[in-house]
Parts: sequence; C-alpha cells; structure tokens
Amino acid sequence: MGLQFEQDFGTNNEVFKKAIKLREKVFITERGSIRNNDIDDYDDKGYHFIATHNNELVCCARVILKNDKLYWGRIAVEKEYRSQKIGAVVLEKLKEFSKDVLKQEIVYINAVYNVKDFYTKFGFIEFNDIFVEDGVNHIAMKLKM
Repeated sequence: MGLQFEQDFGTNNEVFKKAIKLREKVFITERGSIRNNDIDDYDDKGYHFIATHNNELVCCARVILKNDKLYWGRIAVEKEYRSQKIGAVVLEKLKEFSKDVLKQEIVYINAVYNVKDFYTKFGFIEFNDIFVEDGVNHIAMKLKM
C-alpha cells in the first residue's frame, strides 16, 4: 500500500489539525480515555506526521525531544487499516526521520501494554514496570536504531 507522508512541527499547521482528529478518535473515543481531548504540552514542541492513502487519512504519529531523549508517541492507525501493516511503515518512517534529521540513535516509547508485542517485533525492549496513563496500562520501551 502506497502511503503519502506529511510532516510538520508544532500545532499551528494542517498536519497537526488532521493528526489530532485521528488521535482523539482512536485514543479517546475507541480506547475510552478519561481525558476530554488528546492535546498536551508536548504538541507544540513536537514533529507531527500523518499518512494518507488515496487522499484518506490512515495514520499519525508524533516525535519529540524531551530532556535530551527522543520519544515517539501518539501513533494511531484508522481501525479499518490496522491489519494492513501500516504500523510497520510508520515505524520505518519515524526511524528514518529520527536518524537522518534529528541524528538520534535511541528512541523511547510508552506503549499501550496490550500492543507491546507489536513493538517487540521491531526490536523494542521493555525497561520498566507497567504503569497506568489515562486509565490504560502502559510499558516503557526503547530501541537502539
């Protein structure tokens, strides 16, 4: 499946506006988050990615540098596209951007616990205990790229 990626920095752009709609659909409506919206203090300091297929938004992600560490997060895929290996394509795009543009070699994620095996397949390792964020179990993971 051919995906068309767009990327921008901060919140004052169309990429973020599209990404936040998908994030809220996935993380608040589908997952049942205890939050009212998915905007946080890192959005204006992050790189936002979206990907479309046939002009339809299918996924989004965010990359941030926090305390000299690189974090990927808010990775969301439209429900009807989840079985089409789009997550793998997104991770490769984030890896390429993180290495080539940001010159980073290690990335951290806070993965939803019930999808941690997806990240393990790509080489992520757990390094901390399970914790609860927005009423959902998560696990800290990292990857040496």
